[in-house]
Amino acid sequence: FNPSRTTTDLNGDVWVGNRAEYSGGQGSVVKITADPAGTSTSSGVWNGSTFDRLAWSNAGGADSGGGTSTAVDTAITQYVRTSGISVRAVAVDANNNVWVGGGPLGPTNYVHQLYDTNGTPVPGAGNTFDINRGGYGALVDSSGVLWSAGLYTNTLVRHNPATGVTTPVN
Repeated sequence: FNPSRTTTDLNGDVWVGNRAEYSGGQGSVVKITADPAGTSTSSGVWNGSTFDRLAWSNAGGADSGGGTSTAVDTAITQYVRTSGISVRAVAVDANNNVWVGGGPLGPTNYVHQLYDTNGTPVPGAGNTFDINRGGYGALVDSSGVLWSAGLYTNTLVRHNPATGVTTPVN
C-alpha cells in the first residue's frame, strides 16, 4: 500500500500510514510493535539488497477490512482501516492514541480521526474533523493540539480536540 509517514508511540511501537490505500473509500495504518511476541518476526535489517520480511498473505481477503490474522510476522499487531484515505498524517498524543489523517494523494479525503492503541476510533466530539486541508504530515504539541501540514494549499491546520475547534493557518 506504499507506506509513507511514520510515528513512534510511547511504547516504542511504530505506526505507518499507507499513502496509496483508498480501496473501498478507506485508508489504512499499520502498527508494528517494538516488542513482538514469539519467534515469527522479521529482524528489520536491510543488508543493501534484501529486507528480512515475512509473508502477509491476506488469504481469502481475511484482513481486507482490518486485522492481521494472516500476517506471519508477529511484530505486525494492527492493520486498521481508516476514515481518511491516502494517509500521510500520523501523530501520537500524550494518551498514546494516534491521529490519522487522509492526505492529498490519490482521491482527496482529508478526514483526520483519533484511534486508540488497538486501532478503534476514540469517541468524542473533538476526535474527528475534515476541513479539506492538511493531511501531509502531523504532530501533536505539548498542549495536545494537533497540527497537520498541507501540501498543495500551503497551510497548516490547527485542531484542538479539547474544544473541537479546527482552524486553518494560512
